[in-house]
Amino acid sequence: MACVKGIKPSGQKQANEASSKIQGFGRRENYHEGVLACYRELESLSAANLGLSRKKDQTAWEFCKSLFQAVPSIDEEQLKIVANKFEKARYSPHPITVDDFTEAEQAFNLVLKKIMTAGEIKKKGMKKGESKKKKVKKVKKKSE
Repeated sequence: MACVKGIKPSGQKQANEASSKIQGFGRRENYHEGVLACYRELESLSAANLGLSRKKDQTAWEFCKSLFQAVPSIDEEQLKIVANKFEKARYSPHPITVDDFTEAEQAFNLVLKKIMTAGEIKKKGMKKGESKKKKVKKVKKKSE
C-alpha cells in the first residue's frame, strides 16, 4: 500500500487509499484509467475534506481553479498537470503514455498533501458537530 507522508493520521488512511488506487492502475499498465482516477480522486477528496465539489457546468480546469482559490498553498502548475492530463485522457484520441500517467500521479500526490492539510486545518477550526454556517454566525455575533 502507498504511504503518503506529511499528512495527519486522521486523513492518512483516505490519502493512502487514493494513492494506492492510482498506483494500482500503473502496476496494471492501465495508464488511461490511472490518469482519469487522478482527477476523480482530486474531486472526491476536495469534496470530502474541504466541502468543495465540482459544479456540473465546470470544466476540469475551472474546478482546479476553484480548488486553487480555496487552497492557495497548492502549486497551480501541479493542478494544471492533473487537469490537462485528465482532459487528454477523457477527450483526446491520443493514447495516454506511461509518462503522462507518471506526471499526473506525481502532481496528484503533491496536491493531495495540500488538500489533506487544508482539510485538517478546516476541521480544527470547527467544533465537533458544528456546521460551517454556525461557525460564521458565531464569529459575526462576537464582532458586533
